[in-house]
Amino acid sequence: MALPMTAVTVVAMVLLAAAVTRALRARQRAARTVEKPNSEYTWQAVREKEAIGRWHGIDLDSLHEINREEVQRLLAVAEATGADALRPAERRFLDALAG
Repeated sequence: MALPMTAVTVVAMVLLAAAVTRALRARQRAARTVEKPNSEYTWQAVREKEAIGRWHGIDLDSLHEINREEVQRLLAVAEATGADALRPAERRFLDALAG
């Protein structure tokens, strides 16, 4: 027994609507983008911690006595009050020695 033409048309329309809905949802999912993290920005506290860690890597035994004392003094200040407490010239001095 053959289905009437209207029943076939209804089934075809339902299948077409389901396919179109699936395609639209797939397109919407593909259009959603997650913003990549901004690798150029780091928090100030993280930068300070990285700087202090880098400065602790300075080989004090290889430095002249005057420079060694200055590095130790600056590291003590940075540990006590943070790397931002150092003047720019002092930071450059430590960065130069840290290489």
